Formats: sequence, structure tokens, C-alpha cells
Amino acid sequence: MKIEVGMYIRTKKGIAKVTNIDDLDNVAWADKKDIYFGVKKDNISLEWNVYDDGTVLKEPSYNPIDLIEVGDYVNGSSVCLIKEDEHGRKWIYTDSNYKVGILESEIETILTREQYENSCYRIGD
Repeated sequence: MKIEVGMYIRTKKGIAKVTNIDDLDNVAWADKKDIYFGVKKDNISLEWNVYDDGTVLKEPSYNPIDLIEVGDYVNGSSVCLIKEDEHGRKWIYTDSNYKVGILESEIETILTREQYENSCYRIGD
């Protein structure tokens, strides 16, 4: 897995953009408000591996739309379907009839399902 500055990563804490890589200390940072992600360089494969409680949720990408999954929230609505059209464009559908689609250029906010679950208050807990 290759991670470079400008790529987006998805971990249990959400999606963030890689802003800095320090090859000397084998660390990278993805900075989004007060959330920081780190990566460790694997001395055997010499590739970057995301660590966040030991879980890599998706391959890093230059396009945040590649990291969105069904169950996430885009622009405040729950994602029901992700589909690529005949022109290679990815559409995010947030209605159960799949009539209203969102293109990458229309994405304003992303709340991952993991962020939602971690932020929920559960009655009786």
C-alpha cells in the first residue's frame, strides 16, 4: 500500500488527507481538525501501512469518493448505493429509489459509518 502527500485515508476515525510524510522518522500525518492519523513504515516491504487500532479500512486514494461506503453519510444523507456510470463517473445515491445521485464535485461533507457509530449515545449503556 503506497501512501503519498495529497492522498486520502480511511480508518476507524474517519477520512482525512495526508499532509506530511517524514521519511526520517517513518511517520506520516493526516490532519483534519483535531484528528491525526499516523502510518508506520514496514521495514520488510518498505511500503506504508496505515495504523489506527490495527485496522486498515480501505486503500488510500487521491479521490475521497473512492473511500465512501454504503452506510456513510454524504452531505448529511445516508448512502444507499454507489454506482459507476458508462462514462466512468461514480455516483453516490442517498435515496432508496436511486433517483437522486451525487457526483464527486458535489460532495461537501462525509461522515463515515464508523464516526457515526463512535459518536452515538446508546440508551442503557
